[in-house]
Amino acid sequence: MNYLRSLVLVIFSIVFVFPITNCAADIAVGGIGSSNAPTRVLVMGEDSNPLSVSRGDNVFKRVLGELKNSMLRKGYTMVDEEMIAATLDWEITDRRPKTELIQVAKMANESDDANLRTRVMAIFSIYATKKGLSFTQKVTTRLEGELYDSVTNKFLGSFELPKATYPAPKDCNDVCMNEVVGEKAREIATSLGDVLAKKLKLMEAASTGSGFGAGSSNLKTTYTITLKHFSTKQSFLFMKGLKNAPGYSSHETMSKTSAVRKYSYESTSSTSDIEERVLENLMELEFDLDKDVDVNITGTKIILENLRME
Repeated sequence: MNYLRSLVLVIFSIVFVFPITNCAADIAVGGIGSSNAPTRVLVMGEDSNPLSVSRGDNVFKRVLGELKNSMLRKGYTMVDEEMIAATLDWEITDRRPKTELIQVAKMANESDDANLRTRVMAIFSIYATKKGLSFTQKVTTRLEGELYDSVTNKFLGSFELPKATYPAPKDCNDVCMNEVVGEKAREIATSLGDVLAKKLKLMEAASTGSGFGAGSSNLKTTYTITLKHFSTKQSFLFMKGLKNAPGYSSHETMSKTSAVRKYSYESTSSTSDIEERVLENLMELEFDLDKDVDVNITGTKIILENLRME
């Protein structure tokens, strides 16, 4: 009887507990830089041009809300700017310049909250104008924007929606124009979502494992690697190991002294993959990670200090 009871417990553990453990592991390794995670996108409106629709306008808010839903349906993870503002305790204002928007993404990626971090930042502007005809008016909308790699701040490209024209009453004023555009918010956002998704897909590679999104990416990240108190041989072997790592693009020596060498290292691999490779290289060089070397990895900055006296 005891044997049967033990057998049942073992079967239960294999059938139920093991899959749950695997599931938990999958969740744990997801997030930014994970090859299994969807691309994290921050979408913000630029309204520094006084002719553009203000970010505080209801039309803009409706388009932005519908755009987030459109991108979510396409499998992307949308990071909310208001959540970033609330977490980092700063105020969102209207008519902000592009430089301020880029700074927002930078602050979010430097924060300790992984939920705020993104890989791609999309900035867009909405323009709406009306033209009177003899018997009616027509409202014309135009959207344009730019994509940035929010990790490296590199410009990735621009996008634009073709002009769209909608009929409006002859006595249509600015409030009326906003209502006309607002009624088309879902249509506008869906078109914008299609354009953004197409742009992002062009940046994604066919294979997996580089860490940009649901697949992988040909987006390159430049890391700064500083080696302190490593011998010439150790530095050479360490960088040779990174050169053979998946996703490697290029590297070069930025500066060197007898005590410190600094390199730029370009790769399509995620930060977590780079960190794993760094630790593997150190172990291959027979460093004890607990006492022989100090490892400091923050964003794209990797600083390694040899503590071993030789």
